[in-house]
Amino acid sequence: MATNNSYTSNIVPLLRSRDLMPFVDGTSECPPKNVARSTAVNLAYSTWVQQDQLILSWINSSLTSSVLSTMSRNQTSRTTWQALEHKYASTSYNRILHLLEDDELVQIIMYNLEPAYEMIVSAVQAHDTPITCDTLEALLLKTE
Repeated sequence: MATNNSYTSNIVPLLRSRDLMPFVDGTSECPPKNVARSTAVNLAYSTWVQQDQLILSWINSSLTSSVLSTMSRNQTSRTTWQALEHKYASTSYNRILHLLEDDELVQIIMYNLEPAYEMIVSAVQAHDTPITCDTLEALLLKTE
């Protein structure tokens, strides 16, 4: 499956080539659902929703399953795009952490712990199987 930030490298050229960036940048707004002064469905609305859902599908297909699970509440390509921008463009630190495997992150944290946490480091190193970052965090919080 694609990397977590591949939505920009894979999706942007596709959207630009089909003049669809306005859907994700917010300049293309959804038309009213109904024709003015009528209960008839606005054809422009139906077309817009179909296009938006296709774009949403393209974006979702470029995400890893773990990232996709955090984006599932977003119903439009625009809200998904904004959530991804917030998640990955906010700081390089967050992007780096997301690229690290759990065991690599555990090793980095343990290597940088103060001597006061020596007993935890020893216990983790003596463990038969690698622990997760969440487990290490829980151990550290208990020690505080």
